[in-house]
Amino acid sequence: MSHLADEAYLKESFRALTHPEQLALWAIRMWVRAYRTEDREAAEAIRHGLILSDVPEGTDAALDRFMTVLAVSTQVSIDIRCPNCKSVSPDEHRLMGALAAMQQTGRHDPAILPMAPDRYLSVWLPPAAIRLSRAPLQALAHAFDEAELRLRPRSWVLQSAAVGEAIEGRSATVHTIH
Repeated sequence: MSHLADEAYLKESFRALTHPEQLALWAIRMWVRAYRTEDREAAEAIRHGLILSDVPEGTDAALDRFMTVLAVSTQVSIDIRCPNCKSVSPDEHRLMGALAAMQQTGRHDPAILPMAPDRYLSVWLPPAAIRLSRAPLQALAHAFDEAELRLRPRSWVLQSAAVGEAIEGRSATVHTIH
């Protein structure tokens, strides 16, 4: 994909995302809000929002396990924005890319399961944390598949140099895990 196409994806607003992408990103953003503020209502909103989208019960637990591994294992800031932010950060695209990659590999050959999602997560996580993240990410991807909520692949985000250069400023509503 060309650098210009990368920029088009990066400038894509939250509203331009597909429903599955909006749901996944909203849940991630709400999880970060709950993590940072210990807001129990945010956690309940995630559960309720997933149920309303026909995602199987317990998916919020898989999200919690995955995001907890990410939050406690990363050594760098991850740009996850507030739930009302209209823009989508490169890091948020990367998280959706990991979920989409797990959906793709999970449907085809379980032997290649760890490879594709790991490439998205390796910028933040050491190998042991990547291994710990696989099961909850797979459960999350499976739950979205069961609800027929498929995310678009985002292999372009793996070219981190192009992604980093494509966005010049950060939103004032940026929230990071660290």
